[in-house]
Amino acid sequence: MGLLPACMSIKELALYDNQAAALPGIKGFTMTDLYRDGVSSEMWGVENVACKLVEKTERVAFQGPASLHAKWDRTTAGCPWLGFGIGWANWLGKDLSSIMDTAAIQFYARVDSGSINYIPIVFLLEGYDGKQSASVMNPLGIEGGKITSQWTKVLIPLASFDYRKSGIDIHNIKQLLLQLEGAADVYLDEITIVPFKGMFGREEGSLTVVEQDCPRTLFSDALPHAWGINPLYCRNFVLDSAQFKSGFASVRAEVAPEKNGCNWNELGFSWTNWLYSDISLLSATAALQFYLKPADGAQMPTIKVGFEDYSYHTAWVSLTSEYRQGEYGPDWTEVRVPLKQFGFRENGVVLTEIKALKFAVEGGAAFNIDEISLVEFRGNPKNPFGK
Repeated sequence: MGLLPACMSIKELALYDNQAAALPGIKGFTMTDLYRDGVSSEMWGVENVACKLVEKTERVAFQGPASLHAKWDRTTAGCPWLGFGIGWANWLGKDLSSIMDTAAIQFYARVDSGSINYIPIVFLLEGYDGKQSASVMNPLGIEGGKITSQWTKVLIPLASFDYRKSGIDIHNIKQLLLQLEGAADVYLDEITIVPFKGMFGREEGSLTVVEQDCPRTLFSDALPHAWGINPLYCRNFVLDSAQFKSGFASVRAEVAPEKNGCNWNELGFSWTNWLYSDISLLSATAALQFYLKPADGAQMPTIKVGFEDYSYHTAWVSLTSEYRQGEYGPDWTEVRVPLKQFGFRENGVVLTEIKALKFAVEGGAAFNIDEISLVEFRGNPKNPFGK
């Protein structure tokens, strides 16, 4: 057997002759930086206005010299739409079609003290076709399950956006909108798009909770996702652990502008963690039911209850005498309003995209609300108690 000549070399061969070079970014998508440190012309809504403060701050940062400080409170009367937008990559159209199942929006969040297990933000991808696709924060996307005074990683999978239902053109995305709900005081930093493949996200439809069984409890003892109930700002609506019909707390309404200087007269809450609530299957066969109890000697004011969708359309019903079981007295009075009575179509309310149940009080008031639920109802909608 002969020896190879000393000057002869052996050439390494690729596993496949036509092996493709790795694509940059995520499957070739490279517009992955939404926010790093500064506030540029790619952002709007970074301002201090009524009900909202969004600003660059150098007081704390996860990485680099600065972060975004966002503080808002929709309990303030007359608040407009609250939020801000990021038209990253210099407002160029972004084609996300190749990464919707393999990437996520990632950011880092923290609070000054204590901890929270959710930030009430609705994330909206908006296309240059004018359509929007929504997602909300999933607790499984929060590293460690809560946001503390230490920086916490948060993931919003692109697959969790309802882009198929909305019909948005994901080949030409304009911006990311952060719609601010409820109340919060947080810091955000390093908003980017990263590779992601996980089990939580949303396959098609999981952004919406479809209500199809009754009874369905909407309030019992706690309101973690609400506005108008903030004792640090205004005590017109609070949780009352001293009196309740069941459980260990009810909602206490004590609207008296001349007494505490607060004229906020509305309470609203999401019972599905800010997911869309689809009540369309119950619109003809269910009623909203709850219990009211006036304070000692108090006269019951005009009270309205309404369902609000994510386009800020609200269908209201005034609680006139036909909707209550007898007269208001010293004990709890049952109230029942068939869903047929809300006039959803006339008010433009989208039944598959309900955001919140709202209560509004006209004039002074002092009463408690408890055991709010959807119950089966197939009687006369104009006479729910058969009077």
